Amino acid sequence: MSRIVTREAQRSELALAAEHYLGMRRELGWPDGELDPQFVSLFAATYSESAASGESRYFVVDMNSKVVGSAVALLKRSMSERYLKTVPSGYVANVFVEPSYRRRGAARALTTAAIDWLRSLGCKVVRLQASPFGRPLYESMGFVLTGEMELRL
Repeated sequence: MSRIVTREAQRSELALAAEHYLGMRRELGWPDGELDPQFVSLFAATYSESAASGESRYFVVDMNSKVVGSAVALLKRSMSERYLKTVPSGYVANVFVEPSYRRRGAARALTTAAIDWLRSLGCKVVRLQASPFGRPLYESMGFVLTGEMELRL
């Protein structure tokens, strides 16, 4: 049985998280051509700055002392928070586990760590976009489909 350890990513691990993000994009059929040539360093800098400001936390999952997956929790803010008595909401994104380590609880552990961090900030709602691969997991964790709509410009 694999030992699963979920923890906050170190800055030095954000390049690996960028590779996980790239793997997720490729599985979804998203083109690499949309990415800046300096994608990995920009990704690492973006999430490092976001974590330093308290807006996000990147998590990694170790299985048998090897980082095999990652996910990010984002504190979602809106302009209306300045004048409405609302609580912040959270967002979970970039959940990815290397294919040979799937179906062992790593994605659930990553998502749980992200939710727990968002809950600690007072979030009462957590949202995510589920791929066809991840949807059964998220539904089993209590996520429900909502009526969000999108207009591509």
